Amino acid sequence: MSRGKKLVSDTIIYGTFTILQRFLSFFMMPLYVNYLTKEDFGNITNVYSIVAVVMVLYSFGFENAFYRFYNENGKSKVFSTSFLFVVFWGLLISGTLLFSNSLISSSLSDAPNMKSMVFYASIVLFIDIIMLIPFALLRMERATLKFSIYKFITILIAIIFNIYFISYEGRGGEYSFISQIIASSCGVILISPIIIKNLAIKFEKKLFKEMFHFALPTVPAAIATLLLRTGDHILIPHLMEDGEEALAEYGANYKLALPMMMFVTTFDYAWKPFYLSSYKDSDAKSFFAKVLEVFVFIAGFIFLLVEFFLDDLLLIEIGGNTILPSSYHDGLFVISFAMGGYFFLGLNNFFSMGLNITKQTKYLPRAIGVAMLFNICANLILIPLYGYSAAAWITLLSYLISAITLYFISNKIFPINFNFKKVGLIIGFCLVLLFTNNNLNSENNIIVDFAMLVVYFSLGLYFKFVDVSILKNLLKKKKPN
Repeated sequence: MSRGKKLVSDTIIYGTFTILQRFLSFFMMPLYVNYLTKEDFGNITNVYSIVAVVMVLYSFGFENAFYRFYNENGKSKVFSTSFLFVVFWGLLISGTLLFSNSLISSSLSDAPNMKSMVFYASIVLFIDIIMLIPFALLRMERATLKFSIYKFITILIAIIFNIYFISYEGRGGEYSFISQIIASSCGVILISPIIIKNLAIKFEKKLFKEMFHFALPTVPAAIATLLLRTGDHILIPHLMEDGEEALAEYGANYKLALPMMMFVTTFDYAWKPFYLSSYKDSDAKSFFAKVLEVFVFIAGFIFLLVEFFLDDLLLIEIGGNTILPSSYHDGLFVISFAMGGYFFLGLNNFFSMGLNITKQTKYLPRAIGVAMLFNICANLILIPLYGYSAAAWITLLSYLISAITLYFISNKIFPINFNFKKVGLIIGFCLVLLFTNNNLNSENNIIVDFAMLVVYFSLGLYFKFVDVSILKNLLKKKKPN
């Protein structure tokens, strides 16, 4: 199968199941905002934001190390070394979190169920780390269907128990984490045959040292990346009056940027294993440059799609409740900033590939750390003055700073001739169409919205924003043996 077809095939499979997964989990937001208090939902959002950052410490960069060393050192050795380390390390961290539960929970909130949330979240983190390397193995073996089905089943179980506990039994926010414990435990059962088949109880010290040196610089970089994504969520409760309720509004609207987040996540699932296995091809760099243009063009379409049809989305009812109650509508402006932030996150993933390919991951903390420091400092200063509106545009700007910095560092090490003129034109036409639609289509006529999307595609083909002929030629090329 040609390189292009492999990337497209993997992206379609990942994309289909990611859409299903995110579509299902997206409807947890209407469940939470309609059945929980704003304070409870705000606390859930806060804890999950912290969990995302802490998970980086659990994995310690060994997922990326697994991808990089997989083709060079033997599957069983790399799998066993990675798996044994992250499980032992995860057990140590979870034990520390459980021991420090009272101190951690009191620093987050005085809500009566916060201690339970932290307790259950610590267990979720450990169970999830058990699945990290087996799922990474499925990605590298291009077992995309099995990977996606297992992920889908795990999420479906979590959603079912969330509905049961919170909607049917009327339980509090801590049951969101109990539901995840049940789901993650089922996930471990599903992937246990993979663990049994590939695990050798032998720790390769030399290999571990090499993987450790590769992984270590990625840890602060990954933490910085997640702080770019979740730092505002963590700070809002502490910097605003009625912070938990403000975070609930901010977090609920942020989730409505789901389509862009799904696209960026889905693409990265397929993209990272793909470029790490094909970067030695003679025309790899020109292919990578063309893929960026496709990425930007599709992202522009998704941005317009959400902007044009958001009002229609908000009218949808589920079980007699709207997706977002009117009490949350003050934060609707957050959605545009969130989509822009996710787009620039996708560019971050793109521009970091040179550092991963050349094993120069030591530069990642420098690149992303600059943006993270700006993000934290700006949020600390401006959130108390302007509320979560400041957090929205600061996050977008931080991702942009990170992408630019990553590009200049990576381009010196692994130069790729990206066509930024074409990329800029795509973004420009997207924004012009958005501005035109907002000013001419005051009644939100659905026909006008569709017409604007047709114009976007037509302009893309006419000006060759996505060079179809070149892509077809690339798709026909077979990967060298």
